[in-house]
Amino acid sequence: MFKKSLTLIAIVSFVFGFEPISSQELNNNISYLDIDELPEYVVVICEMSTSIAGIMLVIPSKGSEHESALDKLEEYLTAKNKLNVRNQTDLLNHMSKLGFEYVDAYTASQSFFNRTGMVFRKKARHRK
Repeated sequence: MFKKSLTLIAIVSFVFGFEPISSQELNNNISYLDIDELPEYVVVICEMSTSIAGIMLVIPSKGSEHESALDKLEEYLTAKNKLNVRNQTDLLNHMSKLGFEYVDAYTASQSFFNRTGMVFRKKARHRK
């Protein structure tokens, strides 16, 4: 049974191009982001999906003085060649490694979509 599960995971990973990122790779790619450019608080909207793709992440940034940095963070979290976050557990862990702590969550649902807003704050050592 275990071998069948591993085989299925390998096939799905190959077909969909999922490449898990190790903590070593995270440390090497972290220079892509400058935490000092990001605001103290970041809201990440998670839209739950029933598909195999997992969740869709959006970081509202339009009109923000930190728009460029927030857009970079969103790309870093979602791009297949970066972190490719696919669930809320991964999001919480990666944001922690990037220097943020979880603060709160709220329901941001609209009509047919199950959306959750997750609020993160820079860890004390990164605050100005």
